[in-house]
Amino acid sequence: MPAAAAAVPAGTDVDTTGQPAARPSGAVPLVPDGAEAAPTGELLLVFDTGQRVQLPVPVAVNLGRNPEQTQPADAVLVVHDPDASVSKTHLRLEHDRSGTWVTDAGSTNGTDLIDDDGAARPLTPLTRTYVDDETRIRIGNRVFTVSRLIGEPS
Repeated sequence: MPAAAAAVPAGTDVDTTGQPAARPSGAVPLVPDGAEAAPTGELLLVFDTGQRVQLPVPVAVNLGRNPEQTQPADAVLVVHDPDASVSKTHLRLEHDRSGTWVTDAGSTNGTDLIDDDGAARPLTPLTRTYVDDETRIRIGNRVFTVSRLIGEPS
């Protein structure tokens, strides 16, 4: 029996088919059928404007100033942006038992991952990228933090 794969490190790019653009030594762990269900909980998005949103997991949500669904089950989240720097559908955020993933939807002003030192790493448009809990993400001029809340949804 092969050993379980390690989680994909934050910031690892994958293409739109979910395949790694440049695979590090680890990979997203697969959960076999019949395995124990993922813990319940929510994702908390906290924006620099004070906007706070809790989303049940698993979730796929499109964020923007007037976002549209890309898949029938998608949630949509209107981002309050007084600067009008966020695109109509700017970013797709997905969370499931493999972790949290973001994809810039081809936005005008781009998406960056912000490290602890404040340095920004731009995302390649239309490339799914793994992010760690507590990652700060900039879409246009807005910055938000994504955090996983464990437990029953509120």
